[in-house]
Amino acid sequence: MNVHGFLPKKTLYASYVFYDRWYNTPNYRKINSFRTMDEIVLNSDGSFDLYISPEKIDHPNWIDTGGLFEGSYSSRYMLSEETVFPDIKVVKISDVKKTVND
Repeated sequence: MNVHGFLPKKTLYASYVFYDRWYNTPNYRKINSFRTMDEIVLNSDGSFDLYISPEKIDHPNWIDTGGLFEGSYSSRYMLSEETVFPDIKVVKISDVKKTVND
């Protein structure tokens, strides 16, 4: 899954999280199932692309599902002056790997 968007302006905290079907994060000490706004690598236009996948993707904004193929995703904002939700689309892992490796 590709999550594309912009960080909200004037926000204290933002995070983007993958949860399993019981709304738990996978073992976050071993599996990076989320990214905070401070960890996200931005594109040249100020936007970001996150990739949520059970397969490792060599991208700094990869969110690991811990091998799970189903679950839910959440954008969380704290003390934000605006609410900006990213666009989400399903993409093929092979297409993402091709783009990242080019």
